[in-house]
Amino acid sequence: MVLTRNQGAKQSEVAEALGIQRANFVAIVDGLENKGFVARRKSEIDRRVQSLYITDAGLAYLDELLPIWQEHEERLLAQLGGEQARDQLIGLLKRLYD
Repeated sequence: MVLTRNQGAKQSEVAEALGIQRANFVAIVDGLENKGFVARRKSEIDRRVQSLYITDAGLAYLDELLPIWQEHEERLLAQLGGEQARDQLIGLLKRLYD
């Protein structure tokens, strides 16, 4: 989903945005690339840098996943007691990592 709004982002930038170590992110991108969901291209600015692009197959897969994710999110939200309770939980969890 990060790539839908950031086509051509550097691999390291995407890893950082997701909070994943770059070394671990390489394996994730390898898997997505093997499935045809993501394409790596050399950066136009710096040929040493890999830029990432979501493919049409990746977009189609997201279209399949989004309704499943939304249903899951709604179920969890109901179990927590609504948006206010969710926001409170997120706030408390953030305090653990600040």
